[in-house]
Amino acid sequence: MKLKTVDSQCSTVAGSLEKDEEPTTDWISCIVASVIALFAAIQNTIYFSSLWPYLTQLDPKASEAFFGWITAVYSLAQAVMCVGFGYLQNRMGQSRIPIIIGLSIMFLGNVIYLFCGISSLSPKWVMFVSRFVTGLGAGVVTVLRTHAVSASTVHDRSRAISLNSGSFALGLTIGPGIQIIFSPLGYPGHKIAGSLFLDMYTAPAFMGILANLICACLVVFLFRESNIGLQKAVFTENEEHQRFYALPRYDTIAVMICIFTRFAQMFVITNLETLGAPLAMTMFSWNKQETVQYMSLMHGGFGFVGFIMYAISVFYDFGKVLDHRIGVSVGLFALVVFHMLTFPWWGLPGSTPYQQEYIEINGTMIRDPDPVGCKTSFDWCAYTPPINPILFVVAYVFIVGPAFSLINVSMNTIFSTILGPRSQGTMQGVLLLSGSIARMLGPIFVANLFTSHGPRPAWGIEIILSGIGALLWLIFYKRITPLKLPDTLNAGDVFKSKYGTPFSSHNSGDQDQAKKTGSSIKEEEALHSKATRILPQVKDKEELYATERITVKDCQDQGQGRAANTPPELLQIIYYFQ
Repeated sequence: MKLKTVDSQCSTVAGSLEKDEEPTTDWISCIVASVIALFAAIQNTIYFSSLWPYLTQLDPKASEAFFGWITAVYSLAQAVMCVGFGYLQNRMGQSRIPIIIGLSIMFLGNVIYLFCGISSLSPKWVMFVSRFVTGLGAGVVTVLRTHAVSASTVHDRSRAISLNSGSFALGLTIGPGIQIIFSPLGYPGHKIAGSLFLDMYTAPAFMGILANLICACLVVFLFRESNIGLQKAVFTENEEHQRFYALPRYDTIAVMICIFTRFAQMFVITNLETLGAPLAMTMFSWNKQETVQYMSLMHGGFGFVGFIMYAISVFYDFGKVLDHRIGVSVGLFALVVFHMLTFPWWGLPGSTPYQQEYIEINGTMIRDPDPVGCKTSFDWCAYTPPINPILFVVAYVFIVGPAFSLINVSMNTIFSTILGPRSQGTMQGVLLLSGSIARMLGPIFVANLFTSHGPRPAWGIEIILSGIGALLWLIFYKRITPLKLPDTLNAGDVFKSKYGTPFSSHNSGDQDQAKKTGSSIKEEEALHSKATRILPQVKDKEELYATERITVKDCQDQGQGRAANTPPELLQIIYYFQ
């Protein structure tokens, strides 16, 4: 048989690939992006422990419902800008400028927060605007997440994504815990200038301002653009040739399951963060100072557990031991277990005590400046048993903490591999958008439910969402897999791209059946005609017939390189004729 032309083609490509340097992951820029993601997340959650006490300090008439809106508006703004920043990154073809824009907007949002206590405007509305502006800038996490994909090789992809998503999730978890550092400042704290004070409520804003300045310096001096993780563009003579280089389409169902999982995960964690302070002051009878201190300790423990999980994922790819799909399922089921343990079940003894609005001092009844317990307007307190604070704190730290981290690392790693080595800015934005929508809807919806019916409806919704998510991962387990690239396909595999279906190879049984029916003549002529267009180096049709029996194994046996190093156009002929 005439194998000279094809063999020389194999050896030429294999030799050229051996001369090329293997791309390496740009770890410096990945670390810089991860640090920025960490501080961006901290600026979201660092306010959670003190936001409600500060709001009631500035406006005693503020309601839990409006507090829900303040919490949600951050996520609304982030939801809008997640996709916007992703689109901007794809259009500009770079990450540096979008990151600088995002940091500048977050800087402005933190500055506005400092005016909550000194502005002549209503404090609650200044706080509302501040959180909205900061949320707009926080949409930059889309750019940071996408950069982890584009700057890493396939071999390092899992670690790079774990580093980035882990840093972001770690920021979400330790943010509320950092507040304990500022608690000794007290209120009104130390005067800086005029009516501006540094206290336990304004300190998070000062920290956010400093963090944004540091991150901007890191971007200017250390951050580098890198696209080694994306498929390189291939210039071909015609579209018929280009179709064999196109990436296959990703599995839509697998992508949608990841998006729903992100929604469920962020819905649960946001509601726990949002309701944490009101729940503690209502059911645990903690005052403002105790709430800030104990909630900070709880979130600090939560963050420490998360840090251990993320450190393990970065330095040791536990995906090699525990399938990431199983990891997500276990994490979602763990969220169900937490809510089952802390649910105020019917039939349990006791009821939630109501607060005393007036206290006696020296024989005089005065209004309590810091009442504890359930508000008299909450009818549900009379028939709802209190949640054990020790059980709640321990379960939150040691069940929700590992579950949240496990879902984050595993799901984000899987999502990037499902999409494949393509520009992921927009789709990563959609994934983060789902989380932002959850963070927006959750506080509004659940805060109102808590006010009118207590924690039972909120816990029930979170159990349902987490349970559905876990079941979806088990039902579609075999579909949630990395994108199969053209050079890794086997004979008989079919994939679709933006050019349609490039090829569908036939197994030997199909060919034997075709010969028996006589339909193979026209089919083979069509395949040879297509092959002639695909591989212009082979111009003799008789030579194509002569190479009919060449297989991938033939190339391997003759030492011409692995099948993965064989040019895509040659693989198509091999698939057609084997």
